[in-house]
Parts: sequence; structure tokens; C-alpha cells
Amino acid sequence: VKVLLIAYFIAISTWPDAHSNIFTEPFKLFMAQSKLQTFGGGWLLFNGNFFNTLSLPPSYILINLIYKSPEFILISYVIFIYFIMVNKNFFSSQFNFFWTKMFLILFILLFPIISFIFLPYRVYDGLRLFLYIIPYFSIIPGLAIYYLINNFNALLPKLLLGVITSLFIYYLFIFFSFTPYQYTYLNKFVGNLSNAHKKFENDYWATSTKELINKIPNETNFILNKTKIKIAFCGVPHNLGKRELNKLNNLSYEQKNLYAKDVDYIIMTNRAEQDRDNNTLANTKTCFEKFRGEDLVSVKRNGLMLSTIRKLK
Repeated sequence: VKVLLIAYFIAISTWPDAHSNIFTEPFKLFMAQSKLQTFGGGWLLFNGNFFNTLSLPPSYILINLIYKSPEFILISYVIFIYFIMVNKNFFSSQFNFFWTKMFLILFILLFPIISFIFLPYRVYDGLRLFLYIIPYFSIIPGLAIYYLINNFNALLPKLLLGVITSLFIYYLFIFFSFTPYQYTYLNKFVGNLSNAHKKFENDYWATSTKELINKIPNETNFILNKTKIKIAFCGVPHNLGKRELNKLNNLSYEQKNLYAKDVDYIIMTNRAEQDRDNNTLANTKTCFEKFRGEDLVSVKRNGLMLSTIRKLK
């Protein structure tokens, strides 16, 4: 009860929508979400396919963990499974109530999967709504590394610990090269990062918009020729895009509706864009796919394109 109360008030303290009445408003918001499904996008790109955010496959969390976890974490799971089969007494001798704790960890990991299958709430933005499971997801790899360290005298643990160390160093390099967009991280299992925008919505917070717009003076002639450009936004919050554009001195622009006929340029991420007239799965595409043209300015990390300013054909 103490843990639940503390967790509840920590959650409420960081939830501005509930501050008008911290006792009743959270439940009203939850009921509105479960009945009307008014929050979040209607469609998303997940593992190369589009889905309604109210009816995602049960593998949603698992697939995200596989493609968005460091390689050393994933191989540690394999190592743990192997050693718990060949030497399960080691763990039970090292930790009190080991199997009970393992059951609780698995329950915490499986709970969100079970809950969004049976409860009608929208799931989107990768693992953003499930970040609380990451500490529990990291416990099992920690146990695997703990085993290898405690049995370091044997040859196999030495080799495996060397592999994990190498993968960890590799991960640090990739992690820092994604700066400051680490939440867009994808591992090698996703394939070529230059094509990863076709598998997942990556910069779902559109934080690369600032860097993108700051490149305009150096990589385009928008300011030099002093002509008014007509810009629309796709996958980028309008207030964010306009705020950053307004910071550029001498840039003359006019914001247009995304589907206006006289739009010249679109600032975009690879968000799933619903069709304005026929909002169905068959007509859903990402912004990158729906609006074709020439990329004038882009923000990329490790070959992964996060956002772009595209001149329409």
C-alpha cells in the first residue's frame, strides 16, 4: 500500500492534466481514454507495417525490445537461459527466494502486454509508455554478467565476458553517436539504418526539428534570395516548427495546410500520416512516403534519417 501511494503521488506530480483535482481527475482521464480513445495517433508504423494503435499485435513490446535494446543485453539473455539450465543451483544458492523473484520479474514484464491486449487504450511511440519496465528488463542480463564474473576461472565464462565487454564498448560508441537523440536508437538486428525509417517511427518527439531548421541558413538559399517560402509540417508539431523558424533572422515564410496545392516545402519526420479524406489502413503512409520530392536539408544519425526539409515535386 505504501509503494502504491508513493508511486501514485509521484505520477500525479508529473501529470499536469491531473493537477486540477489529483483525486478525481486521473480516473476521469482514464475513463475518457478507455471509452472514447481520444488520445494518441490513430495509426503507427511498427516493424514495417501499419497498425491501428488500438489493436496492436501482442508482440508489440517484445519486438520493440528486440530491435531497440543493445546487442550485449540481448546476448546476456541467451547466456542467462543457458546457464540457468545447466547450473540452476548457482542462482538459488546466491539469492534468497530466487524463483519467487524471477516469477515477479516476469510478471512485471508480461503485465503491460496482457493489459493492452484486454484494455482498449492506445499504444504508440515505441516503448515510451512502458519505460518503467526497463529496470526489470535489465535484471536478467545483470544476473548473467554476475554469473560470468563469479565463474571467471572457467574458459567459457571468460570468452563470453569478453564478447559482452566488446559489445558494450561498441554500444557506447553507437549510443554517443546518436546524441542527442538516443531514444531513436536501433540495434544491428534492424538491418541497414538508412532504411530503418521504413520499419519504425523514429523521431516521434520531433526533437531534431531544431537542428534541422538551424541548418537552413547554411544549406539553402531561402534567406539569401529573400523570397517568401510556403511551408507545411508533417509529423512535426506546428508550434515547435514555427517557434524554430521564427528564430531565423530574415527568413520569410508562410505556413500552409499540409494538403494545400501551393505548398513548396514540407518539414517532416517519418510519422504515420493518416489520409485526410479516407482514414483507413490502406491509405496510411509515413510522411516520407506520402510526400515525395527532393531532400534539401536533413538530420541523420548513423545513416538513420530523423527529419528533413523536402521540396515537393
